[in-house]
Amino acid sequence: MKLKYIFFALRPKTLSAAILPVLAVAAYVYPANLKLCGFALLSALCIQIASNLFNDAIDHKKGVDNEDRLGPLRATQMQWLSAKQVYILASIFCIAAVILAIPLIQAGGMPILFLGLVSLSLAYLYTGGPYPLAYYGLGDVFVFLFFGLGATKGTYFLYHHDFSLDIFVLACQCGFLCTVLIAINNLRDIDGDKKANKRTLAVLLGKSFVRREILFLYTAAFLLQIYWFYTSKSAFYLLPFLLVIPAFSLIKEIMLNPPSKIYNRYLAKSSGIYIAFIILQSGAFLCT
Repeated sequence: MKLKYIFFALRPKTLSAAILPVLAVAAYVYPANLKLCGFALLSALCIQIASNLFNDAIDHKKGVDNEDRLGPLRATQMQWLSAKQVYILASIFCIAAVILAIPLIQAGGMPILFLGLVSLSLAYLYTGGPYPLAYYGLGDVFVFLFFGLGATKGTYFLYHHDFSLDIFVLACQCGFLCTVLIAINNLRDIDGDKKANKRTLAVLLGKSFVRREILFLYTAAFLLQIYWFYTSKSAFYLLPFLLVIPAFSLIKEIMLNPPSKIYNRYLAKSSGIYIAFIILQSGAFLCT
């Protein structure tokens, strides 16, 4: 296996989804010892990479990733790696996630163990198993729960064995902004997914629904920012509102343009907005 093909299969451009919630919590709990955040970050990364790899092999097997694909090329699809090799790599990252989670379980106890077991299971069940979530319109819900509520509240629980309203708001913001990515992805792939019987929300409810979903997700994330300003009275929490114009400019483009390869650019823009939002929010946490 060539290293460049393995690196490509990991989908490094998607890994901000696992990184950003943990970084936001690290900024929120600072100056606490951030060692646990480091283990949480690495374990979450391994789980997401495993999910990406399972997805690579399974979607190709089911005919979703084919020569008509509008999105980035996949390792199994291009035969850079065999399905068996991809499964082996995914299993290695699952094992790494378990090892890295040991200090987290020691710190957080049974709730963290439960969250870890569920997360590991969903890494495969997102596209695999008898009832794959992504094939039954549950991909968006999975992203919100795992990359929003699970990653954010789970990391915070390592430091404070409770759940605060602050962290719930932050978790929802992370979840909303991350779900935008899967919504754009599903809108781009709607025609190919229909042919492969992959029933995403876009396939089940149509393009108009997903466009309104993206509008809702961005609107909700920015409206929740008012909470931070209202409770802290710090102008630093107004900084994320700088992203309102690029976010709604992106929404306008999605509303006007039919699914095509240009949606790969929209995905990159939405990822950039999410990254910038968390950087600005983390800066506000550190300055207040």
